Amino acid sequence: MWCLADLKGRHPELIFLAEAFTRPKVMYRLAKLGFTQSYNYFPWRNTKEELTEYFTELRQKPLAEFFRANLWPNTPDILTEYLQSGGRPAFIARLVLAATLGASYGIYGPTFELCEATPRESGSEEYLDSEKYRFAIGIFVAPNNLGDLIARVNRLRRENPALQSNYRLSFIR
Repeated sequence: MWCLADLKGRHPELIFLAEAFTRPKVMYRLAKLGFTQSYNYFPWRNTKEELTEYFTELRQKPLAEFFRANLWPNTPDILTEYLQSGGRPAFIARLVLAATLGASYGIYGPTFELCEATPRESGSEEYLDSEKYRFAIGIFVAPNNLGDLIARVNRLRRENPALQSNYRLSFIR
């Protein structure tokens, strides 16, 4: 039987994402067990104060020594109220925040790229037509398509080493 430490020892380039979204203590334990990156509470931090407090916590020791947050504004199970009600500007804001606050980020697309924001039902954070329940082919030629912006943000991240690390993240109050 393989364990994460054995695999990392043989293949240090491997990245393990702890997809289980759960309480902070469990996420931190998964990180200590060898999962390289994890989901986190970024999607629900919206105000300046919430973001500042949360990311300050993530970059402090001892947490910063073992926990690597992988920032996802949305997932098949996470369509926050902010995205549901904020329109295209909310998707842009969350993209830029995810791409600049953490070394690692992702988006669940094409729903994100197309700014899809319809929940399964009122109060739900699941998409109405979630790809978990159907096979879908994205239509990327839509007026709200964020493809060009996503490409530009990713290019800027590649060109700027400061956007590839969490270690020097600080906030001006």
